[in-house]
Amino acid sequence: MASYAFTGRGAALPYQDPGSTMVLHREIDVADIVANNPGKLALAASPQTALSSFTGFVQNDILEVFEVPAGTAILMMGVRVQTQEGAACLIDVGCVSATQTMLNVAATSADPDSFGDALDLNTAANTQIPGQTVEVTDMNGIAGRALDCYVTDGSIDLTVMSSGGMGTAKFDIFFHVAKVF
Repeated sequence: MASYAFTGRGAALPYQDPGSTMVLHREIDVADIVANNPGKLALAASPQTALSSFTGFVQNDILEVFEVPAGTAILMMGVRVQTQEGAACLIDVGCVSATQTMLNVAATSADPDSFGDALDLNTAANTQIPGQTVEVTDMNGIAGRALDCYVTDGSIDLTVMSSGGMGTAKFDIFFHVAKVF
């Protein structure tokens, strides 16, 4: 298992005033990274040092897709498959680090599938795969949907769950987020 990040990573959204909303989007073309652009990736522990070669993701590899500041609420997420993996390929999307704190997760726990559980990248092309939604009820009994809110700076992570890994999929991953504090 290895943890990867995009080379030269930085916060996916600016530290803005509470109330602002935005969409985070990234196209991930694994086949292109393997064949032409291994330097798009780095090991998460040294994100400024680009990889010189890359053969694809294996089971339990982690990709830090976005960095988000404290006060970022995840309102919705989804994945759109552009090119199928060609074999079984399930991913989880969430928060892998136990040092990051989210409101719906214990302070010392990771939740690697909090936003998306067993999303299938071998789904037909141009299929959108919705992420998790959590039904919540506020103190006034008003129901709504929420995913989570980071109370410390953190990252949104993708974990490869399938034993065959991931080497050819091309997909978009997107999040609707709000800066709440």
